[in-house]
Amino acid sequence: MQIKCDTKEVNRKLKALKGQSDTALKKVVSDFKRRAPAWIAKDITAVYNIKKKEARGAMTASGSGLDAEIDLKGRVLTVAHFGLKPKNVPAKRPYTVSAEIFKGKRESFHTLTTFIHNGTAFSREKNGTISGRLPMHALYTLSIPQMAGNEEVTESIQKDIDENLMKRAQHYLERYLGS
Repeated sequence: MQIKCDTKEVNRKLKALKGQSDTALKKVVSDFKRRAPAWIAKDITAVYNIKKKEARGAMTASGSGLDAEIDLKGRVLTVAHFGLKPKNVPAKRPYTVSAEIFKGKRESFHTLTTFIHNGTAFSREKNGTISGRLPMHALYTLSIPQMAGNEEVTESIQKDIDENLMKRAQHYLERYLGS
């Protein structure tokens, strides 16, 4: 009995598998560009009291082939993005301005020098001109890239990306290689 191996057929199948594995990897990278901003926004909003839409708006995905990256750019945000209270100024009553920058930690600002105008918190210098009314400065906090740079958030982002990319890679390898 003689057993023959048709190497032409095996080579053809191996080349087809290689092509399909490249396709699967490209799909994983494409999924990363599409889904990673949502994963990052979820991790940022787990620590900071900000809307996911605002966090995603600071991200852009780029890359081609087997390379991809997420760029985070953004300006420094005012405290109005972090659940500023009161929403409207109470009429003829003293009020305390507060904001919840970190989830579950509401912070108050000095009442005599902080006030709200058109939904933004302002602070005035104690010894300003025109009987202590000017100059006024808006209160600023953090930018989205600074939030993502927080050690706790960075670890969470890396863990989620690794975990989710492995799921996506497994999915596409099963889909294209049929394993």
